[in-house]
Amino acid sequence: YIHPLYGLDGEEPDEGGEAGGEEDSSTGAADPANEYLLASSLLSDAGFEHYELESLARPGQRSGHGRAYASGGPYLGLGPAAHSFLPPMRRWNLAEWGAYSTMVRSGRLPLGGCERPGSRARALERIWMRLRTAEGLPRTALPAGVEGMVEAWREEGWVKADHRTLRFTPSGWVQLDRRVAELAEYLST
Repeated sequence: YIHPLYGLDGEEPDEGGEAGGEEDSSTGAADPANEYLLASSLLSDAGFEHYELESLARPGQRSGHGRAYASGGPYLGLGPAAHSFLPPMRRWNLAEWGAYSTMVRSGRLPLGGCERPGSRARALERIWMRLRTAEGLPRTALPAGVEGMVEAWREEGWVKADHRTLRFTPSGWVQLDRRVAELAEYLST
């Protein structure tokens, strides 16, 4: 089990093709999208399943932590910036370690905030969380009117779609936030 492959910022891989994590000459920083695609490819070639946006595992060795997120069920987050959800409330911990640590050591909850997501936000979150998984999203859960957009994504290689399910590929996962934002335009308010 390998988790996490973080560092995605919603930027598409560089023009020119090959993943390689080349440094940006202006900043000296590597390209996170290309590094992500390279890691996904190398680990897949080594026998790991890329089953969630940031998780890979050997067959039969998947972690169960992401299932609660994808299903919309309750979950508990522990540590700085961790999120928890007990329907209908979501809460998150303080992100900055010093503030988090001070609160915990004083016996207080390190609460950074909380919210009660509305129905549109919950619908969008269900779509986003399911599309983070290799199982994908049932096409019946897609907003009406997106078939042309989904077909364009398929042609770009960002999704695999059959008549029942929409699944993002690793190159699609790199841009998941941007693509879900496009789907959000079709959700009713």
